[in-house]
Amino acid sequence: MEKQAGCATWNSTMNDRDDLGRPGAASVGVVNQRGTMLTSVAGIVGIATVRRYLVQRLGLDVRSDQPPQALVRRLEAVQVDPVNLLARNHELVFHCRLSGRRAGRADYYQGPDGLFEYIAGNRVLLPLADFPLFVPFMRLREEAHRETLRRLAGPVRQVREEIERAGPLTSRQIVCAEKVSGYWDPAATPQTKATTLALQLLWESGLVTVVGRSGGESMYDLTERALPADLLAQGQETPLAEARRLLREKYYRAMGVFDAGHVFFGWQHLTARERVAALAEDERRGVVERLPIEGVERAYWTVAGMGETLAACRGTAAPDGVRFLPPLDNLLWRRERLVDLFDFDYKWEIYTPAAKRKGGPYTMPILRGADLVGRLDAHLDRAASMLVIDGLRYEPGIRVTQALRGEVEDEIERLRGFCGVEGVVRDS
Repeated sequence: MEKQAGCATWNSTMNDRDDLGRPGAASVGVVNQRGTMLTSVAGIVGIATVRRYLVQRLGLDVRSDQPPQALVRRLEAVQVDPVNLLARNHELVFHCRLSGRRAGRADYYQGPDGLFEYIAGNRVLLPLADFPLFVPFMRLREEAHRETLRRLAGPVRQVREEIERAGPLTSRQIVCAEKVSGYWDPAATPQTKATTLALQLLWESGLVTVVGRSGGESMYDLTERALPADLLAQGQETPLAEARRLLREKYYRAMGVFDAGHVFFGWQHLTARERVAALAEDERRGVVERLPIEGVERAYWTVAGMGETLAACRGTAAPDGVRFLPPLDNLLWRRERLVDLFDFDYKWEIYTPAAKRKGGPYTMPILRGADLVGRLDAHLDRAASMLVIDGLRYEPGIRVTQALRGEVEDEIERLRGFCGVEGVVRDS
């Protein structure tokens, strides 16, 4: 991040990259915050061009052999979720974009280029270099949780002492008989281990951090022991106002194409009026610009200076190949955007009662090139070592050719290998 008077600085993940995560390349037009000349958007952009732009920006155009750490730097964040019907969400995000991955590998936390987990709208994987940006928000949450942490003084002390003595631990490894009501519990009846709630609040407060996974579960260590002292110091020097601005800019880069109606706009709790004001301010600062899209009524913006990149996407062939997108894939973060740009109405129905579902609990949109062409329902029968295909359906109007069917079957086989099971069965 470029140095500014009175502001904390650190090695941001945007250094030496263009806005698609590639080595920076100068062009003519808008000057961005790094002093790079970029072209602005000129005129109304066709919807097919915007689709290709998003697919490319979100790393869905080519499968690469880069490590997950590099992919997360490019994407800015990848959502983490405990649902494991096939694999966890972040693993499937990696699978869609990287070659040679297997489910269950957690080789991306350690080292100076490693990742950490925190909250950006939802729980996400983030580049470790961005840790100082989130420290002001950790301090806010620590203050908000102060009274609860005081009431949980015993479990808090147990968590800290056991982690300090035994090293990184999962919540399951910390034994506690006391039950309390976690804020995620559906009823007032205590259902959560007191140490589990204590661990969650300590993590939200930045006092413990995730350093790995065991059996798919997050392993926590004391932040002061796990992370470099200089990174922690930089975080303490970061002003909250600066962190709010930088987090908003990180959100813009992660979304690529965004609007003021997104409830997670800027990855902060903003009112509708505040979201509109933030976009207006950032447009004045030259950080974002309007993206008029042919045939789309909703107002969209993109990162400033994307004119040349959009022009390169205009009229070009769509990327090859099929991807099965997990329900929390970065492309699916804004459902209204899917309708506007892809004519694809999608809802993850895992928490919808079975009788009311239109599909299965883990329906994955099928991306072919830059089009969403169908939906796959699947789960693992781990006891039988089988990938079970519960349903496969194509969208109305999609021409289902032999080539498309072949690509889908190839991707099913690739998913089987990624999940590490022996075969594929189709539910009758």
